[in-house]
Parts: sequence; C-alpha cells; structure tokens
Amino acid sequence: SATSTNVPPTITPTSSPSSFPTTIPSSMPTSYPTVKPSSPPSEIPTSLPTGVPIFVPTSYPTATPISIPSAVPTSLPSSFPTPFPTTHVPSSSRPTLTSFPTTFNPSLSPTAQGSSSIPSAPPTLSGESIVMGSFLLEGDMTASDVEENKDVFEYAIASSVGVDASTVDISVDEVRRRRLTSLEVAYIIRPSSSKVDSIMTALLTVESNDLETALITAQDAVGATIDMSLISIESMTTPVRMDTDYPSLLPTLLPCQNIDTIIEAPILKQAAFDKTGASLVLTFDVATDRASYLVGAEFPCSKVFDFTDAASSSCFWTTNQHLIADVSALTSLYPGDNVSLASDNTVKNECEDWIEQRCDCFASASSNYTITVELPS
Repeated sequence: SATSTNVPPTITPTSSPSSFPTTIPSSMPTSYPTVKPSSPPSEIPTSLPTGVPIFVPTSYPTATPISIPSAVPTSLPSSFPTPFPTTHVPSSSRPTLTSFPTTFNPSLSPTAQGSSSIPSAPPTLSGESIVMGSFLLEGDMTASDVEENKDVFEYAIASSVGVDASTVDISVDEVRRRRLTSLEVAYIIRPSSSKVDSIMTALLTVESNDLETALITAQDAVGATIDMSLISIESMTTPVRMDTDYPSLLPTLLPCQNIDTIIEAPILKQAAFDKTGASLVLTFDVATDRASYLVGAEFPCSKVFDFTDAASSSCFWTTNQHLIADVSALTSLYPGDNVSLASDNTVKNECEDWIEQRCDCFASASSNYTITVELPS
C-alpha cells in the first residue's frame, strides 16, 4: 500500500483560497482594527456587557443601581425623604416673622418675645343675651321648603319685633301630629343688650295672624319659592330670654375710633365724557372694594353716584379704581354738571389680605365731595 507523507506547503500559493479555512491561523491578530468590519453587528445583543462602558447614558435607568451616591446631587428630589436630617447649620439664627402662621403645629416652647408689648384691648365678657322661641306651621310645605326660604322667615320675625334680619336665625323640625304633619320652626334673636327688653315685650304681643301677615310681606320683600299665603301659624310658644356670662371666643378688637392708622376713604377724583359722549368715565383716587360689585357687572348708577338721571343709567366697574356709566339715553347731562357720591354708597378702600389692617374699620366714601363733568381729554 502507498505510504502517506506530509506534503510541505508550496512556495508559491495559489491565487484562490482553499474551500475550508485552516485550523491554525496564518499569523497573530493585528493590534489595530481593520478598516472594514468583517460583517454587520448581530441584531441581538450579547448576554455579557462589554469590558468598557459607553460614554453616552442610556435613556432608561439601570435595573441594579450602585450603592454609592453620585458626587453631585440630582436636580430632582427623590420620591421619599431621607430618614437622616442634614447636619448643616441653618442659614439664619433667627426665624422669619410672617403676618400669618405658616404651620398648624405650634412649637413646644414659646418664642422669647411676644408680637407686641401692648395688648389690642382689655378682654371683655360677652354679656350676650339671646331671645328664643318657636311656632308651629300648618300648610302644604316640607322642612326643606322652610330651609330654602329661611331668609323669608327671618325677615318676618325681625320685622315683627323691629330688629335687623341678620340678628335672627331659624331652624326647623318636622313634628308628627294626629292627622297632619306640622313643622316646628325655632328662632333665636341675638340683639344688642339695649334692645332685649323691648324685643321681649314685642314678641309677647305678636299674635299668630300678625306673623302670618309678616310672612306675606317678607315674601314680597325678599322673594320666596313657596306661597306664604297658604301657610297658617297654629301656635306660638312664649319667648325665653337667656343671658350668658362667659368670655367671648375671640379676643376683643380695639375700637375703630381708637386706631390712628386707618387709611382715609376713597375720593371721587374725575368724571369725564368719553370721545363718543355716550359714556361717562369715573375715576377714584385709590383702588376700592367696588362697593362689593364684580368687575363688569352692571348696576344702577344711583346705587353709588348722584348725578342727573343717575337712576336711568347703568354703571359697571372696569378696574378697582375706574367705572363707566352708560349715559347714551340721557339728554340732560352736560359738561359742567355736578357729580357726587350717593349718601348711602358703600364704596370703601380695597382690603388687601396680605397687609395687616382693620378692613372692618374702613369708612365709605364721602358724599360731601362734588366734582363737575369734564369734556373728553
């Protein structure tokens, strides 16, 4: 048989590579990458990370963060606060004084110094006296009907005894009777101490039919969702006076006449026709409370101003300091005519909550100051 021999490689290789690669590489790999990669990268990444991290961060955080925090804090706070407070010294050794409390949890120790060495006024006993009573209603109505028309009942009671309706409060209970459902309406009157005796006397003389008439009058004055003429008063209890003698819940405020820093009431500064002559532009010297009207809401000019045919024109506020009066329908208002504030106007200074001031002491603008209507500028 023929004996196989190792044939040495030829000195001159062929120009075509062999069909299969050799088992031994031809030489050591080069230290530099080739200009062209051997093939495109695979679509699926390898399961092991590369030895050198990339310099561009990924768009998603790593699933296993490192335990060492970064040297520079992030711009966004973490979801949960740290359980350990910082050891840095506060920026200021003195707290910042604010007009209003900044927390509902007071400190355990009081401050070293009070807000003022002078109290607002000596505390007073409330000395409040209230008058209580009730009456039974008969008619086609429910307890919710009475609740919806509380202002009508309060007005009727107040007018019957000569007090302001704001001093009267009512409540209603449904009481089962033999053959019908009656409504018991209880009232409380909180008058000034000087009027308690006269109110008690007046209530003792009020009869059921008197209160029925007062309810019909109140319906016309206040407006009601039910017909008060269909209601009858079955009975009235004897009123009871109760005197209290305990400190008021709130500290006694210093009387307005004892305050020297109350700012002066607004003054009507200018009234001038616009260029069309159909409107009158009115300006105050300072910002006002707009007499409680909303900006843009129309109201009769006579509620605030006194000028010729003011009741026939409508006004609206454009800012807290300026109004416009629609006088296009007037034929009797001319340049040089007088304009003043109505005697019962309620225009006061603007109350700014962020300033410590007694807004309840603000006075309404004076009606004694008169200006003349000007031509448009």
